[in-house]
Amino acid sequence: RARVSTMQQWQGFAMSGFASLLFALMYVPVKYYPTYDGITFQWFLCSGVWITGFILHMSCHFGGINSHAMTLGVLGGGMWALANYVLDRAMKLIGLGLGFATFNVVNLCVGYAVGKFGLFGTTPSPSSRLSDGGLGILVCSFALMLQVTPEEPVPVPSERESLKSYKADYGTVKEKDVEEKTEKVPLATSAPPKRYRPLHRHKKRESNRSIFFGATTGSMANISHVDDHDYNYKDNIKTFTSADVERMMRRFDSPSGSQDDKNQPPIVPEESAEIDDNKQDDILKKVNTANTANTIGSKKEAAFGNSSLGLLLAVLAGALMGTNLIPFLLWQQENPTLHPWEFVMAQTTGAYFTSTIIYQVYALIAKFKKKKVPHSGIRPAFFSGMMWATGFAANLLAINVLGYSTGYTLGSVCPVMITSGLSYFLFEEIRQPRSVRFFFWALFLQAIGVAAVGIGMP
Repeated sequence: RARVSTMQQWQGFAMSGFASLLFALMYVPVKYYPTYDGITFQWFLCSGVWITGFILHMSCHFGGINSHAMTLGVLGGGMWALANYVLDRAMKLIGLGLGFATFNVVNLCVGYAVGKFGLFGTTPSPSSRLSDGGLGILVCSFALMLQVTPEEPVPVPSERESLKSYKADYGTVKEKDVEEKTEKVPLATSAPPKRYRPLHRHKKRESNRSIFFGATTGSMANISHVDDHDYNYKDNIKTFTSADVERMMRRFDSPSGSQDDKNQPPIVPEESAEIDDNKQDDILKKVNTANTANTIGSKKEAAFGNSSLGLLLAVLAGALMGTNLIPFLLWQQENPTLHPWEFVMAQTTGAYFTSTIIYQVYALIAKFKKKKVPHSGIRPAFFSGMMWATGFAANLLAINVLGYSTGYTLGSVCPVMITSGLSYFLFEEIRQPRSVRFFFWALFLQAIGVAAVGIGMP
């Protein structure tokens, strides 16, 4: 890499700061819009990415793109889009905190190593010991981030949403009947009730589900649909006997039966041999203990498997993100006189191409499963994609001047710092005193690490 002047270095830092600001703010437009499972969101976002790359390419009059450059760009953009998809799956398995920290540590280390040692055929970008120490400080800061627990506000459904949900369960009703009918629906509680009021299915409502025993939740019953004309509570109050509980346990533990088996008649209490409240509580405790002992082993195995898979996916996402600009570095080595923005069109095309494949495969599988694909908002996702593509173009200029190790590290950590600051100061998502302390310590270490990497640039 040619020697750069002090003015060029400051221009590189300015481009890196501008790119980091856009990377940090790109998800603000969609903060208050549902993204559901993220499949359609990433497709709309990559649509905005591609159109921005196209506009930039045409406005700069760069001309055509040769097949080799397009191939490299599609590869790099595909790695970026795939990394985002894999990261989303990893966070659903191991949580936001661990997934975010693992991804960023692997992303930083891989990206820094690519630039420092010249991996995969790239030209080495030498770094000083100060920069290496700054990288270690940044890794420690993400370890502290694990202790920060943001608090998302709990959305309160509006009156219209509540009425829509009620109509989905109870059919078309008048608004004045909502309050009267919903008050008569008994809810499952954390502790089993002393006495249980059995419900029978109405003869004209075959779709109404009967009562089943919620052994894993500790609740006596889970009532999904009740109307006030289905059963007369006051005239029919009975209690469960030990024979009723034993029959429930046999059905629940039977490998051939299930709680949703509609072929078997609903279990109702016998009218004779009533037992007192204390004995009924003892029987319920035995049932919960027996079912918990049978399922605790399988739950631990499933949790261990999900954690292992989630960590593996987070590492894979970080490795893909840390190497997604290797095609750009190879193209730049072959064409040192060309402007870095001439590669933007190829990279954004690869991102859109890969996101389209992900969406189409997901939609095809959903069609076979007869499952609807939820669609997120188009304009917010599209605008976020335009912000990312603009930041990506600025980041390429910074990497061209500062070198890959320095430019990529700054472009990866500074957006995290800005986003964290917005989360605390603007959106007030970090409120617990313990989380606040760890947050400021992590932010302090990140500031030191970024300064060390920047100052240590040769």
